[in-house]
Amino acid sequence: MTSRSKAASISTDLVYAAVRFKLAAYGYSCQEPLPADRSIICVGNHACSLDSWIAFDVTRRVLQRRFLHIGEAAVLARFPILRRVGVLPVSATDPMLTMRSLSAAGRAARTDPGVAVWLFPTGDHMPSGSDIGTIKPGLQALARLAGESLVVPVGIHYYAYRQPRLAAWVHLGTPLGSARDIARAKWQAVADDTSAALATVLHQASAQVLAQATSS
Repeated sequence: MTSRSKAASISTDLVYAAVRFKLAAYGYSCQEPLPADRSIICVGNHACSLDSWIAFDVTRRVLQRRFLHIGEAAVLARFPILRRVGVLPVSATDPMLTMRSLSAAGRAARTDPGVAVWLFPTGDHMPSGSDIGTIKPGLQALARLAGESLVVPVGIHYYAYRQPRLAAWVHLGTPLGSARDIARAKWQAVADDTSAALATVLHQASAQVLAQATSS
């Protein structure tokens, strides 16, 4: 094992350990199988900084894809290990940094069918299960660079049930379409459709939690 791959392995183990430490458990469901021969852009609601750690684990352990994530530079400053596992920094005060990261993520999505790029287009943290918040145009900026990637809405729902710590459920919904389609659409339609899709996957994640609670 090279020193670079060994470092990546150590980083992966640390992320797994952090997720296990923070959460009692989490479940996962997918509305439909995702094609193995197309990259995906996972568009999720944003509840807290733990979302990024969960996104990494779902990507590597469940989807078995290479992980990339567009994340706030301020979060990366607090958790620098996230850079080593594929998080690219963006900042509202540094448009050049943002464009470099979006370009790198878009190029990867366009050329590597085995990659999953994660984006939380509301930007701000929102209470789990609440209103989605305002969708920001970074989603369409990334879509313009990502070719035929599938854009998949993801709901991350945190809950407490018979556990001393929080648990989470992650639900991947029906794709919104290809990145090319989203890039060509009018922005307001993209924002409205994304908000509706995120509301749907959050509702489905909540339903999974309820089903689990009532069957146990």
